[in-house]
Amino acid sequence: MSHSIKIALVFGALILFIGINKRASAQQDAQLSQYMFNTLAFNPAYAGSAELFSVSALYRAQWVNFEGAPRTQILTGNSPLRNKKLAVGGSIYNDAIGYSQTFGVYGDFAYRILFQKTQLSFGAKAGFDIFQSEYTKLNTTDPGDPKFEQDVKGKFLPNVGFGVYYYSDKYYVGLSSPKLVTSSYTKNDNGSASKNKQERTVYLTGGYVFHLSEFVVFKPAVLFKFVSRSPAQIDLNVNFLFVERF
Repeated sequence: MSHSIKIALVFGALILFIGINKRASAQQDAQLSQYMFNTLAFNPAYAGSAELFSVSALYRAQWVNFEGAPRTQILTGNSPLRNKKLAVGGSIYNDAIGYSQTFGVYGDFAYRILFQKTQLSFGAKAGFDIFQSEYTKLNTTDPGDPKFEQDVKGKFLPNVGFGVYYYSDKYYVGLSSPKLVTSSYTKNDNGSASKNKQERTVYLTGGYVFHLSEFVVFKPAVLFKFVSRSPAQIDLNVNFLFVERF
């Protein structure tokens, strides 16, 4: 059996393992843009793929001058170890929307299988989120709704993730679920209970490198994001590199 067939089987098995729950969710992963430069944030198998120590930062803001608009900051770093088959990384992020905020810290570890022209990497991610939300500041249609009469303050949510990343100098494809644990919390207030749950998110990414000329490189990429009971999200990105610099 060729290693390409084996890799296809690995990706298929991972899809079945990760699965997608069929229940609604409240808190979800941060929205990512320019994901090509922050792949480690959602796929731990990406660690070490650049073959050098790498640090990246992302700041994302929507709806400028709109109170409560989504804001995301992510800082990631990764590096291969002396043993070229191993790599490590880490990420810190802050995601806020309205009166809700999530702060997370995660560490990444990757084991890489080296082929002649390609590499197959398996990654694991572990860390925690701290979630808080000021529900009492919301203006609701029903002021007496008990679901919004109590804030969530500093809820500690540990989690783990897994990913696969197959790449070469010409292309890459990745599959991951950075938070396998479907974290949940329950608010009790005056005898009532309101449960919020974070469902798994599955990311499928791919990209290819086209050399249009000696000085121009075209790099299209795509990301598919799957969450249960939500339509799949597709994000397309295109990069042009001139003299491999800009």
